[in-house]
Amino acid sequence: MLFYPSSSTFVVSNSPIFPPTIHPSTNLFATYSQLPTSDDHGYHIFNLQFNTTIPSINLDQTNGSISSIECDSSTNSITLILSKESSESFIDAVVNWPDKVMLLISHKWFCFGSSTTQFYLVGDKTVDSVNRKVRFNSEPCEVLKWTNEFSLDLSWRATLIDKSGTIPLDGLFDPRTGKTSRPNIPLNSDLVCANCFTHGSAKISLKITGFGPIVNSVSLEISGDLLVNVDITTKGITLKSPDVKLLDIPIRSIKIPGLLKIGPSLILEADAQINLQFNRTVSVGSKLSIPDFDLKAKLSGQPKFDANFKPKFSFHKPNLSIKKTVSLIGSLKLQLALEVNALGGLFSRKAGVEVVSTLGVQVNSTKVVGTLGGDVDFFEGSKTFPIVKFPNSKFTKDVKRTKRFLGKRSARTEGLLLRKSVTKNLM
Repeated sequence: MLFYPSSSTFVVSNSPIFPPTIHPSTNLFATYSQLPTSDDHGYHIFNLQFNTTIPSINLDQTNGSISSIECDSSTNSITLILSKESSESFIDAVVNWPDKVMLLISHKWFCFGSSTTQFYLVGDKTVDSVNRKVRFNSEPCEVLKWTNEFSLDLSWRATLIDKSGTIPLDGLFDPRTGKTSRPNIPLNSDLVCANCFTHGSAKISLKITGFGPIVNSVSLEISGDLLVNVDITTKGITLKSPDVKLLDIPIRSIKIPGLLKIGPSLILEADAQINLQFNRTVSVGSKLSIPDFDLKAKLSGQPKFDANFKPKFSFHKPNLSIKKTVSLIGSLKLQLALEVNALGGLFSRKAGVEVVSTLGVQVNSTKVVGTLGGDVDFFEGSKTFPIVKFPNSKFTKDVKRTKRFLGKRSARTEGLLLRKSVTKNLM
């Protein structure tokens, strides 16, 4: 059984761009890192920056000055309990804070009954140096009403060893066997997906910029590795299957409460069509590999794309038991859908990538002809945009038959003659 964590854990981190500060300014920033944060792992990192119209400060970026926060709903007050090491310097600074300051309180703190990102306007401070406390009257605020320019930036920090922070693209894949976790999935009464699966991983980069409550630009990048395997077996005569959804599961989401949520889902569909003149068994298959793929999309206005896909196709050895003509077409479609929600719904969009691998085989008494192809599309909402159409890879193999056709002996002979598989790479 496949299991994907419901969400990736993001923790507050020191900003790689701005130094810690205990002085409010109009530059409000925050940084969050995806666990694990060890140098031996890859992970996503999220940076956010607001150019505010009033002085503001992120309590997580005060160099460890805050040890805890108390939020009292009965008095609408926020009390900062200061660390012993930093209390003196913080109190000296807070005395000179402006009368009104905007606080960013992250999901790290439990405040007013919630562990999410919250923004408050605070004033009327009361300083208690003996107990290392500073108390403010507070009122919730909408950060974008006090913001000029803003930027949200989710990126990937690459390392050399692991892919722990990536999004898995494993659909029906069993890592113990390297094959499908659900063999012989019926497409209809006579067609089965004998060994259908996808295997790989992806990483995501997302940048959203705007001014006040208006989003100006959105750019999305998806990169990674993908393997699509499809093996179809039939004993039918003339059949066509509808699109069959093999898999539709939510996978590890990227979530920073109150700021960003990217909820990926993996959808896998298959279909096949076969035309036989007699009841015989046919098993054919193929593999599509797309290593190091990369897709950049600009979603502001009319979408624009920059794609790098170098597919590698290979045929699997046919398993045939026929006397006359047979043709078969099968396809496996993988869709990685991303539901993006930022700043409480300011930006909300569903977009993603769809990869289709198509196998066609025609066999008669003298020849096997196979074709492999596919394409990559980008979708946003209900709109689909073609990105790459792979050129067809073609394979031809002569079939030599014995003069006498003796049932089991002929089938065995034919199997021996077709044992060699042919692989063609498209660079």
